[in-house]
Amino acid sequence: MDEKITKMRAASMLLERGVRFKITDAPFLLRALRLNRITIKGLKAGTIAAYSLIIYHRQLDLHIAEKEYLYRHIKDIAKVIAIATLNSRYRIKFLSGAFAHLLLWRVSYPTLIEMFVTLASLDSAVDFSSITIWMNQQTMMLMNPKTGHLREGS
Repeated sequence: MDEKITKMRAASMLLERGVRFKITDAPFLLRALRLNRITIKGLKAGTIAAYSLIIYHRQLDLHIAEKEYLYRHIKDIAKVIAIATLNSRYRIKFLSGAFAHLLLWRVSYPTLIEMFVTLASLDSAVDFSSITIWMNQQTMMLMNPKTGHLREGS
């Protein structure tokens, strides 16, 4: 039990600090401007839910060791990475398709697979902890009665 708690704490610390991936085959101009890095920082609950729908719909988590299966679904993997990188409702809604397309053209397939495997392992370790924490906070807030201003005495 202690090992599992340690892994969960390490995964949540990694997500708070952020996971940075370096794109090795980026063009010279992007490398010179240091824009050849993709950082995935603390994921919001909606972001986890959005990319988990894609992962579970294509069953990518079950076939994570099969490289051929992942290469066949590389567009979905790029979409998952784009959603995790953008991490905002409006940015996901408007920019995730274009960013996924950019990832497909600019990042090599093995790098995308490596990023996805790391993201999936962090996701399974965290296991929707941010969603459950938020739900617990909302439940506690709704269950506490609001007394308002009470007057002392008669």
